[in-house]
Amino acid sequence: MQTNVIAISRALGANGEVIGRELAAGLGYRYLDSEIIDLAAERVGATADEVASAERRKGLLARMLDNLARANMASVEMPVDPSLYIQQLGPDYPEIIVGVIGEVAAQGKCVLVAHGASHALGPDAGALRVLITGSPDVRAGRVHKDTHGPGRARQEIDDSDKARADFLKRFYGIDEESSDQYDLVINTDRLTVADAVKAVRAVAG
Repeated sequence: MQTNVIAISRALGANGEVIGRELAAGLGYRYLDSEIIDLAAERVGATADEVASAERRKGLLARMLDNLARANMASVEMPVDPSLYIQQLGPDYPEIIVGVIGEVAAQGKCVLVAHGASHALGPDAGALRVLITGSPDVRAGRVHKDTHGPGRARQEIDDSDKARADFLKRFYGIDEESSDQYDLVINTDRLTVADAVKAVRAVAG
């Protein structure tokens, strides 16, 4: 398929963020993850509660878009007219995040690794939806490098998987994640980051 929008969903310890950044760098695309959205909120002094507030969402989004434009953030270019953006949003935080992802994807040439971007865009958005995953034990081995022991690492993996399943349920109504919700599934148990990047680029065209 030919697309310039790549949406990556990833399990903890599967190297999804690294793969996403390598893809973006190699293709010359913008990279968007949850840190970018958090940074945008910080720039306007917003909290999660404020963003979730239907009463204040217009002012918050207007300030967010204005500040992003002023900062000239190369990785996230937003339209400066919030009216085009706000009319698509509902009162809740999930809908605001979905709207942000949609606006960025509409501009093309981006790699999205955030908030279930594959599900936010859906199968008809023209994006390549990729799941980066791996077995719990292998992923725990990678996380173990930054923790106090293998037991704790495996617990982090289990907790993260449960939290991710809960997130998909609450945000997108997905009772169970499955491979057919993605265009490409990559198991990084044996594939290196370079292998995964090559595979995604081959499918994206």
